[in-house]
Amino acid sequence: MKKSLLVLWVTASLFGSLFLSCKNSAEKIDDAQEDVTTANENVDEAEEELAVVEQDYQDDLQEFRLKSAELYDANNRNMEAFNLLLAKESKIIKERYNLKIAELKARNENLKKTLDEYQDSGTGQWETFKTNLSMDMEKLGNEVADLKIEN
Repeated sequence: MKKSLLVLWVTASLFGSLFLSCKNSAEKIDDAQEDVTTANENVDEAEEELAVVEQDYQDDLQEFRLKSAELYDANNRNMEAFNLLLAKESKIIKERYNLKIAELKARNENLKKTLDEYQDSGTGQWETFKTNLSMDMEKLGNEVADLKIEN
C-alpha cells in the first residue's frame, strides 16, 4: 500500500509539474510575437548600420577619386611646364627627355584609367586598391617633380 501511494504521489507530482510548467497557446503566441518583434528590430538596426557603412564607403571613394584627379592634373601640368623648358634646349636634350615624359604621361594615364575602371568589390579590397594606387601615384608624382634638365 505504501508503495502504491508512493507511486501515485510521484506520478501525480510529475503530471502536476508538467501541467504547471506548460504554457498555454496564448502565452506561446505572445512569446513568438515578442521574438519576431526583437528579430525585426535587430534587422532594422543591421540595415541602418549597413547604410552608414555603405555611405562612408561611397564618401571615401568619392574623396579618393577627387584627390586622384587633382594629382593626375598636377602631374600633367608639371609635365607641360617641363616641356616648355625643353623647348629652349637643343634637339639632343629634347629627344632624351621626350621619351621620359612620354613614359610618365603613359603611366599617369594608366593610373587614371585604373581608377576610372575600378569596380566596387567590398571594403577590404577597396582599402588594398586605394593603398596601392596611392603609392603608385605618389611615386609617379615624385618622378615628375624630379624632372630636371641635365646637360
